[in-house]
Amino acid sequence: MSHKIRLIAKFTPIEQRYLSTCYPLPDRPFYDEAMVWKENMRYLSMKNETIDVSLRHIVKAFPHLGALYVKGLFDKRTVKSYFEGTDQDSHNMRMYLFAKSAYRKGLPEKALLDVLEHVEACSVKPADLRNSLIYSYGDNYHSQLDTEYLDIVPESDFVFVHGRSPDGEIVIRDVMEEKFEALREWFDKRKESKSNPFVKFRDIIYKHKQ
Repeated sequence: MSHKIRLIAKFTPIEQRYLSTCYPLPDRPFYDEAMVWKENMRYLSMKNETIDVSLRHIVKAFPHLGALYVKGLFDKRTVKSYFEGTDQDSHNMRMYLFAKSAYRKGLPEKALLDVLEHVEACSVKPADLRNSLIYSYGDNYHSQLDTEYLDIVPESDFVFVHGRSPDGEIVIRDVMEEKFEALREWFDKRKESKSNPFVKFRDIIYKHKQ
């Protein structure tokens, strides 16, 4: 069924935080524009206001998200639910399936590890502030949690992280324990898969994170 393509995209402060912590690769088209919009979203998110952005800018700066807008995915769901969801159309599931596809293609080990590290950086993960423990695809690991990058003051011990800064993995927001546990259980389920490349390369990927 056809749908009317929206020319303006609306982003809440939380959605702006997710976009500001995306991880564009330097060799991609419109890399400079992506970096500009990342910084724009970072500072705009601190104003705690919903913003309107031309879809033309989104397609260039965040092409994957732009393509999903064009396909109509966000006629049915919010950008926040896309990043924090675990269904087949969610951000994390798409990233995980991308990693599994790269593994099945038989890429050279260095190229595959680059893909897995990229997926790690780009995924939304649950973290416990009490012990700085992050739950991920192949293992759980301790890391610095950066609350200052987005000027976050958590009111809960449980948070979601996305992206990295020089000061650690970036805290996007605090969440209720139920939401934390739901995402933790999703990652734990992935660990049980025999075709999970993160488990197969666990000793390499997570060695420096412990």
